[in-house]
Amino acid sequence: MGLELEVNGEPPPLDGRVCEGLIAEEYWHNGVLDEPANVVWLRFNRTWHRLYFDCGIVFWRTAVDEPRPYTMPELHAEVRLADLGKMLGIAGDILRHYEMRPVSAGSEVQFSFESGRVVVFKNVDDRTTYAG
Repeated sequence: MGLELEVNGEPPPLDGRVCEGLIAEEYWHNGVLDEPANVVWLRFNRTWHRLYFDCGIVFWRTAVDEPRPYTMPELHAEVRLADLGKMLGIAGDILRHYEMRPVSAGSEVQFSFESGRVVVFKNVDDRTTYAG
């Protein structure tokens, strides 16, 4: 029996559109980076989309506000923003397609751009990382 993917929310139609922004919310605890991409923010066609994972489920939401850093002093934690669009050189690039798939102990979403760049967000054991 193969792995099954569960998706919550409506995956947005992003293929063929220009990536205007890609930001990862980094979760820091006690001054140490605990999760490099707790929430992924994608901006296409002047709209922010939130991508996040929980227990292997892929969640999609359209956001009203743009991402902002914040602190949680009671948890000794903070969320910092990493501008992956600039860091990975895909801001302004056209998204060819994206693919969601299950992986052992989680799921992943892979974005492929016209430039040939590929960015993968992988959630395993409830921790999201990226490669690109």
